[in-house]
Amino acid sequence: MIRILKGRVKTCQRLGLYALSLLLVINTVIVAWGMRTGMGDFPGWPFWRLSLVISAGIIGWQWRADCPEQVMIAGIMAFVWALLPVCWLVVAFWNWQLPAIDPGWPVYPSVFSSVICWLLTFLQMLIRGGR
Repeated sequence: MIRILKGRVKTCQRLGLYALSLLLVINTVIVAWGMRTGMGDFPGWPFWRLSLVISAGIIGWQWRADCPEQVMIAGIMAFVWALLPVCWLVVAFWNWQLPAIDPGWPVYPSVFSSVICWLLTFLQMLIRGGR
């Protein structure tokens, strides 16, 4: 099993799945950190558990699918994450000063990118299932 994993990593097979899995793990950790420290305005630990189950489900769906759309979905998730520093720079430019970063800000792109990832994965499975 480990040899197969090493072989796939060396030949860069399923690169989209690895990127998607890494982004979902980062999202889940950030949501858990935000919930634990009380920084997020979300319901709390049940939401974190739900995001954990959804992330595991997405990774399972994508593992079975083995299709090139994984790279596109990971790219969209990375784009959502890139919006966070862009918004910060826009606020800094608009006010002509660097604002203090609210520690709760990373919770929003992590939740939003997870929701988008779930939606795109669900649509992908519907389209592939209909063929």
